[in-house]
Amino acid sequence: KELVDPLVAGDTVGEMSFVDGIGASATLIASGNVVVQSIDHSLVEEMAGNDPSFHERFYHSLLRTVIRRLRALDYQIAFPG
Repeated sequence: KELVDPLVAGDTVGEMSFVDGIGASATLIASGNVVVQSIDHSLVEEMAGNDPSFHERFYHSLLRTVIRRLRALDYQIAFPG
């Protein structure tokens, strides 16, 4: 099944796995060339050590991504086709 919205440059993927550590809930297939950057948990912890508000801002950003995708999925289920 295709994503509700195609991804564009700068989009975040893997946010649920990053938070809960369970693993991927989807498989992504690119239709062209992509550049992927990954963020290691240790980097997040290091950044938080340098800036105590970093954790809040970082996880708030991930939460907004999850909520946006969940709302889009809810809409797709409620109004198929």
